[in-house]
Amino acid sequence: MILLRANLIGGPRNLTLETLWRLATALETSVSEIIVAADLPSKSQPAQFVTLLVEDNPADVYLVKKALVRCSIPIDVVVVVEDGCEAMDYLRRNSPYETADTPDLILLDLNLPKKNGYEVLQEVKSDDQLKRLPVVILTASSSKQDILKTYELHANSLVTKPVDADSFQKAVQKIAEYWLDFTNLPCPNKSW
Repeated sequence: MILLRANLIGGPRNLTLETLWRLATALETSVSEIIVAADLPSKSQPAQFVTLLVEDNPADVYLVKKALVRCSIPIDVVVVVEDGCEAMDYLRRNSPYETADTPDLILLDLNLPKKNGYEVLQEVKSDDQLKRLPVVILTASSSKQDILKTYELHANSLVTKPVDADSFQKAVQKIAEYWLDFTNLPCPNKSW
């Protein structure tokens, strides 16, 4: 028996070719048209999101990615870059990122090699093509000076990284769920 996995109302289902044929007959179409249509994005399917993580600490990268996988919303892609220059190359689609997706959310550390998080934030928020992207500063710092400076540069928020791994992951999940689920953003990867 051949099965086709299809996303239907109520969740994914396995369909036999016989069921597809009956469905095609009822809809006055062909099985191949149903299969092609099943591969097209649907407005009823949950949105998929792209997150750019700008972080040079491998342990923090691991924890963020682990948290995002466990998120209640579908995050399709987590792109990780390790320094500020690479972040700007990605965002501006410089080589090797010519075909990169524009992220729906940027998680930005402050202490980065080559170009620090302040410089990246300033460039993003002063660029007409990028300034609407939400930038969340995810940093170990809780100093008043860092908080003031990031908000002066128009960060959307600053979250101090919790020390223990479980709290860190919960914080990342809450950030992602807030920015990608609860807010209405002009998301570049969605059709309006």
